[in-house]
Amino acid sequence: MGTSIDPNKIIEYVGGKTNIKSVTHCATRLRFNLADNAQANAAELEKLGILGVADVGTQYQVIVGPGVDSVYDEVVASLGSGYGKGAVADDAPGPEPGLLNAVRFYGNKVFDVISGSFTPIIPAFCGAAIIKAILSICTMAGWLAADSSTYAVLAAASNSIFYFLPIVLCVSMARKLGANPYVAAAVGAALLEPNFTALGSNGDTSSFLGIPMVLMGYASTVFPAMLATTLLYVVEKFLKRVVYRDLQIVIVPMVCLLVVVPVTMLLVGPFGYYVGEALSNFVMWLMATMPVPAGFILGALWMFVVLLGLHWAVIPVLIANISSLGSDPVMAALGMTIFAAAGVFLKAKNPQLKSVALSTLVPALLGGITEPVIYGIALRYRKSMVEMCLMTGVAAAFVAFTGCGQMSTAGGFPSIVTATNIPMYCIGAAIAFFGTAAVHVVFGFGEDAAEAVELDDAE
Repeated sequence: MGTSIDPNKIIEYVGGKTNIKSVTHCATRLRFNLADNAQANAAELEKLGILGVADVGTQYQVIVGPGVDSVYDEVVASLGSGYGKGAVADDAPGPEPGLLNAVRFYGNKVFDVISGSFTPIIPAFCGAAIIKAILSICTMAGWLAADSSTYAVLAAASNSIFYFLPIVLCVSMARKLGANPYVAAAVGAALLEPNFTALGSNGDTSSFLGIPMVLMGYASTVFPAMLATTLLYVVEKFLKRVVYRDLQIVIVPMVCLLVVVPVTMLLVGPFGYYVGEALSNFVMWLMATMPVPAGFILGALWMFVVLLGLHWAVIPVLIANISSLGSDPVMAALGMTIFAAAGVFLKAKNPQLKSVALSTLVPALLGGITEPVIYGIALRYRKSMVEMCLMTGVAAAFVAFTGCGQMSTAGGFPSIVTATNIPMYCIGAAIAFFGTAAVHVVFGFGEDAAEAVELDDAE
């Protein structure tokens, strides 16, 4: 799919090279930082065969689909490697006047940072979780002894990303923000350093220069690392403005570590720990006390959450739960959205539409990528969107009712082996998959008029 899209046309229709400040990509989208988003031509872009566009204020996103990496390489090759850094220029325009515009602008920036920080590490996270699930199955079946050296090696492979998540996340977030990722790694590693963690053996409190310090266990945590990296970015940016350039290579990282590590351990770390713990407890309480309505609402609305880009506000909480608790019930319920994608493919009569539906179905079921389904099908056929949301809600409510959790953020078929209750998860997936397909077959999805328009346009 990616190689059939002309990169030069993409560049032209986002306003040309002079309008582009930088470009990066996630799993499905080219993310442009433009001088003026108004210069982009959405209508012409959509004629190139992409799935859609999204103007989110700080970025202009061209939704390509799973082949985005090859399209990105071609775009950067045409622009020049200097454009492929993905960083927002310092002179990027601010929000339009008005409180709502300011909230939208800075909200988009926050979600952009969260998205750009978590997207690169999710593949490692999912791969490790699947190994962990396979190890669990092997030990329960008696195929592998839990005290064997083979188990120890494979357990190290599956546990490392979870235990050292603060370090990995610090690096990823620093790259997104434009801070030094290696200094960020040192900050994250300080939270897990043996001399510091050994302080906890003497109690829950200690001190630094006479200042009381609450001790936390930062392994597998998310929010302390995010807040620490944000602080690092601020301190580093300030120092680069005031320290003489020839001295920066020594002075800046030294002062950053001297400031950021103690402040993180004294203030930022405990605050982030408590915030993450509170959010985790709320999620677990919600799913424990009212699993059916909570599951239905989450499942039915998740497509809209993804559509608005708000899912990145939820993903850190889910990852924190999986890292600290081993699984998350919300992730299992939300996983049902992946399986509600077959209806249009089975019902459509237009061969071209069948092909489009299949191209969106495959990445959803195999890779857990829902954007092609949302932009390629759901937004074009609103009746289909309603049917998918309702059946996803039913499936998610069932999975929540059974208390099933999920040990990774993997989606689609790979997520099955990471479920804490595989039979119940499979039943929920079947409800979403076959239920949505049946509703589409019986009630349709408004395809007749839509296909007639598409055929007339083609002629």
